[in-house]
Amino acid sequence: LSEWREQMKVQEQETKGRYLDQHRTRQLQAQLKKDRAAKEFDAQRAMEWAQVASNQLTIEANKKAAREAQEAARRKNEEIVRQAKPMVECAMYELQASITTIMPGRTPCLACITPAPPAGWKRRFPVFGAVSGSVGCIAAMEAIKVLSGLGEPLYGRLLTYDLRDVRFRDVAISRRSGCTACGHLSPSG
Repeated sequence: LSEWREQMKVQEQETKGRYLDQHRTRQLQAQLKKDRAAKEFDAQRAMEWAQVASNQLTIEANKKAAREAQEAARRKNEEIVRQAKPMVECAMYELQASITTIMPGRTPCLACITPAPPAGWKRRFPVFGAVSGSVGCIAAMEAIKVLSGLGEPLYGRLLTYDLRDVRFRDVAISRRSGCTACGHLSPSG
């Protein structure tokens, strides 16, 4: 009986040890995951900074999954505002598209236009190639206008179109006073 009790104590200690090891392992894994996410965020932030800093203008037409796309667009918007660099923002779905040109301090930024994703919003595909091509051409022309001073860029305007019926709309948009990204900037002309 005493031998059996001794074996039970040993097994109990081994079980406790395994449980503690598993618990410690889970804690370490969770910490590593947080550390990895923080490093990825820092690396992503550095990459956004470098992309904006190395260019006179950014063209954004993100193709990532919904959550990643929203986060990437938010970071890019913060960076263009911080560095006061223009951005041509493009969005598209099926046969529809929208384009605007953002000039920090002068026009609404992306956070002014879309402070939060609409409820129930999901990134959907496909986008027809002709829509992507037309968006690319208009975005290139916007970049040329901003960089050269030729013509009038889509400052404070959102061009939307639906190629299903070939309908274009030019909608006035304005800065949001409480915008967390650009609200601190004084208006410039």
